[in-house]
Amino acid sequence: MKILHITASYKPAFIYGGPIYSVAALCEALIKPEDGSQKSEAISPESEGECRKSMDNESPKSEGGSQKSNFKVTVYTTLANGKEELPYQNGEEKIVEGVSVQYFKRITKDHSHFSPSLLWYLWKTARQFEVIHIHAWWNLVSMGAVFICLIKGIKPIVSPRGMLGDYTFSRGKKIFHQLIGKFLLKNCDFHATTQMEADEMVMQVFGDQEKVKVVDLMEGDLEERVKNKEQRGINNDNGGKWKVESREAAVRR
Repeated sequence: MKILHITASYKPAFIYGGPIYSVAALCEALIKPEDGSQKSEAISPESEGECRKSMDNESPKSEGGSQKSNFKVTVYTTLANGKEELPYQNGEEKIVEGVSVQYFKRITKDHSHFSPSLLWYLWKTARQFEVIHIHAWWNLVSMGAVFICLIKGIKPIVSPRGMLGDYTFSRGKKIFHQLIGKFLLKNCDFHATTQMEADEMVMQVFGDQEKVKVVDLMEGDLEERVKNKEQRGINNDNGGKWKVESREAAVRR
């Protein structure tokens, strides 16, 4: 299965904190070899310099990197690194912890991260993937990616990463959400990492708890649980009703 993850920032941009780790952990778990062996040591903020040197010395491999699992994972991201940019070329591919990552130039800084080159590349390549998983919201990478997927007839998975909580909605965002954002999100499947986040999705997008079903995916080992986040989120049909599935929870219709 060919899976594309889209996120405005990725390793080694540790300045953004938790989401960098959680998105990377999901990608790395999906391409973990079937024998369970590890590909390399984890990257930490303290080893960021060594991480970049290793990435510079590691030549790009075939799509999805040197992966031996049933999943070929690719990441599209920007050069975002706080006020600075990561020292790569626009569109350059790096193999990060076994994951194929392509970095694209952004023309606006935090937190809009507008990257025309990323979105144009997505437009050209979206149909090459069986699953497209978009992380976060309220940035032009995520919103633009959802828009492109819907135009292409692709229903993406969206992980809001807390970006649908009440505290994220300024007056301008509330207007945008009512006019455009809610329409985009209603045509997506969702993944949440906590029940609270799933509840936020229901309230902000669907508005009807009666149409939501929660399915616990905590059974099984860690690798299988991580894979189930995407496998079940795509393959299960629920007769047109809203559905929440979770490592804790994900929402789909």
